[in-house]
Amino acid sequence: MKKNSRLPNTQYKNIMKLIVMILVTSLCIKNITGRKLNSQNHNENNSKTDRRTDNENSVKANDIAENDKTSEKAETEENDIMNEKADNICFYYEELSEELKSYITGKSYKENDDISYDDLRHVVVGYIDFEGRKCIGELIVNASIAKDVTEIFKELYDNQYQIEKIKLIDEYDADDDKSMADNNSSAFNYRVVDGTNRISAHGYGLAIDINPLYNPYVRTTFGERNVLPVNAVGYADRTKEFDHKIVKGDICYNIFIRHGFKWGGDWNTPVDYQHFYKELER
Repeated sequence: MKKNSRLPNTQYKNIMKLIVMILVTSLCIKNITGRKLNSQNHNENNSKTDRRTDNENSVKANDIAENDKTSEKAETEENDIMNEKADNICFYYEELSEELKSYITGKSYKENDDISYDDLRHVVVGYIDFEGRKCIGELIVNASIAKDVTEIFKELYDNQYQIEKIKLIDEYDADDDKSMADNNSSAFNYRVVDGTNRISAHGYGLAIDINPLYNPYVRTTFGERNVLPVNAVGYADRTKEFDHKIVKGDICYNIFIRHGFKWGGDWNTPVDYQHFYKELER
């Protein structure tokens, strides 16, 4: 009788279990190794990305720095040009050109029976702005005070008196409130006195407002104070000390008074601290 070559059932089962365990272990090792490799690759990729990002940021930073340098250079060149122009400028006045007449018509100049183009003069002046830069400004004034105005601004310039900007009020569409709020110093504007039907001295080109934001117009009506421009409320209290405030006896005041002008800051009510004007027989 032949012996049975088959393994007993228990032994066979044990062998099969061992084989399955080896296979499962192998698969687990493979999966773990794969995850480690993926993790390493991911870290390497991240590292490469970080390095690439760092490089890109470095390039961007360099570009920004270069742009800043270019911008600073352009600004410096612009200031140099402005300074050169201001250094070469002559303080002068002239009749209104046809181009200027066209520009102001319907804005600061309106059809009226009080003043004509021939009664006005275009005044070009140099001035020192709040940054200490030499600038060029322009005003339109009555022909009768053009010489005085030219000399006044030359004296202010020589004394390094700071004025933030001097533009024709037409750049603000002849809106006095906008011009004052922007601290623009201006002269001619055919308009009425605030709160009245009376033509202002500005309407005749006989008044000039200097740094109006810091030297506001203050009117008290029925106990209520009205300050113009409206953003100048903080400068209406003249007991406070602040830059660009016009006071009796300062350089600006003395120069205007010496040329026969009067100051609105001497009024009782309203009080117009920005306002210098000349009274002429009209």
